[in-house]
Amino acid sequence: MRTLAVGLGLLLAIGPAWAQPTKAPSTVDEVIGICAPVIAREYEGDNSQWGTCTKATWQFVGFAYRTNSIDDAGAAVDALALQLALLYRPTDCPSYVTEVPEALSKPFQVTADATLRARIFSYQRSIMACDSIEPKT
Repeated sequence: MRTLAVGLGLLLAIGPAWAQPTKAPSTVDEVIGICAPVIAREYEGDNSQWGTCTKATWQFVGFAYRTNSIDDAGAAVDALALQLALLYRPTDCPSYVTEVPEALSKPFQVTADATLRARIFSYQRSIMACDSIEPKT
């Protein structure tokens, strides 16, 4: 009985297999392909896949900086941050119902580019204030 309880606890801790990406995303489109349906379900009150978008984002950011020049990685991270921010729906506030702000935290943490950090921070601030996202270039 204890083995069953431990096994069930482990299964609940890792979540359903379909909720986790099988490989690390290597493009912005792949990340958004993972995040968009997850965030849409979160807006509907289904948080069963919470963390999936954040994990995909973190994997992509790591991949981008490992496989590209700093400038190219920064451009990819910038594009990802904007696409993530655009998944946010200001009409569906409060913002804490989705993991969009959490997913944006990794790009903000790893970039050394002050302009990019400011842009990502403005997205996070807008989301937390329930304001519209204004893409900045």
